[in-house]
Amino acid sequence: MASKGGKPLDMKQTPEFIRHNPPNNRADFCIPLDEMIDKFSKHKTSPTAKYLLDTCEKLKDFMSTRNSEHSNSSIILEQEAQDTKRELELARTQIARLEEKIDQMSKTMQDHLRNSVILQEAKDTLETSYSSRKSELQEATKEAANTIQSVFNEKCQLLDQLKEERITQARKDEIHRTTCLTQMKDTLDTLSKNFFKSESEHIDRILNGINACKDKQDSMINDALSKFETIDIKVNKAVEILQKETENLSSHVTTEGASSPSYAAITAANSQTTDAGEDRALNILIYPIDPNNAINIGNLRKAIQETSKINNITFRCNNLFNISKGVKVVVPTIKDQQAVQTLFEGTNLKESYRLFIPKPTSIKLMIKFTSTGDSEEFIQELTSKNPSFPSSAFKVLFNMKAKTDYHWIIELQDPYLTLINTKYVFIGLKKCNCEIFLSVNHCKRCGEYGHSKSRCQAKEPRCLICGTLSP
Repeated sequence: MASKGGKPLDMKQTPEFIRHNPPNNRADFCIPLDEMIDKFSKHKTSPTAKYLLDTCEKLKDFMSTRNSEHSNSSIILEQEAQDTKRELELARTQIARLEEKIDQMSKTMQDHLRNSVILQEAKDTLETSYSSRKSELQEATKEAANTIQSVFNEKCQLLDQLKEERITQARKDEIHRTTCLTQMKDTLDTLSKNFFKSESEHIDRILNGINACKDKQDSMINDALSKFETIDIKVNKAVEILQKETENLSSHVTTEGASSPSYAAITAANSQTTDAGEDRALNILIYPIDPNNAINIGNLRKAIQETSKINNITFRCNNLFNISKGVKVVVPTIKDQQAVQTLFEGTNLKESYRLFIPKPTSIKLMIKFTSTGDSEEFIQELTSKNPSFPSSAFKVLFNMKAKTDYHWIIELQDPYLTLINTKYVFIGLKKCNCEIFLSVNHCKRCGEYGHSKSRCQAKEPRCLICGTLSP
């Protein structure tokens, strides 16, 4: 053994337990360091024991540091092992998720393949059906064009026949007239020879009359020919119109399955007229008591029928219409309107519905520049000298004073509303003009509508001509 400085140890100075028990192998050095330090501390006088004591203490410090490092490294390794274990678990879960996604993707791919096959089959069927439909429509268009052409040819033939018949009839009439004239001339010649041989003047007069008749007949024939020419022009125009209609029909027969109209339908569509006149009727508006509940016309009609049968109330109804938040009932007479009112106000229908009868529109007529300002005299003059204005046709509202005359405002009653178109009436010995009266307030101070001068709230007056503020 060597000392700290590299010199060999003196076995005489070593402790007795080492000297008497020399180490045979490395396992004998596995004596606890604490025991060795205790034993070496007992022999402090020996330098070897001091050296060994220092060495053992250093070795103990080294072993303690190594043990602490080993424990730290073991903790780190355990943490790393746990981290790796967690990472492995995460990797396994991710792998499982990826496998599930792969399975789902494979399933979706299979579904897509199936759908592509189905779509291809549908495409094939659609192409076949489209081709067949296209061929059918082409055949239908050809047939429609052929039928239209045949109808057009028939109409042209009929028009030609009519034209020829008219021309032949005109020629026959002309021949008949000429024959009649020749016969008349012959008869007159014979008469003149037999009875008027000596009276040449009478013969000349007769000949002049015959010539005048002939001129008239020629003019009539020329008029007939001109009429036939106009008929020919109209026939040609009709033929052109038919050609245009056939072209339009052939162009409108598309490949989308439109059915070809007949010639009768075409002529009916061209000659169709609408009648704007309608019978006057009375309206009744029905609303639900609960505004959130909408009215069903079928249920309302059924309820009206059942309630009218139970209460023995009869009336006529033209029609029912849906309006905003309600239903409009149209009846022909006032009696029917009153029956509907009693039905909805005197039965159990009033619990679910409320009735509203709109008032007729007030139509006012102004009769201008009358000579009287008395209402009784005005009514007597208006009713006595104008038969279309009975006393029940109007109601006198007021009059407006002009410079020397009066303007009377009357309100027309319901059955006589057409009197609004009256242009003039006779009052006294005057012919008075009439016009519609619109009662719109016009302020003479600011020029605005909706109020009068006495209720004007404008700060300053305005000029009624230019609209600027008046000084």
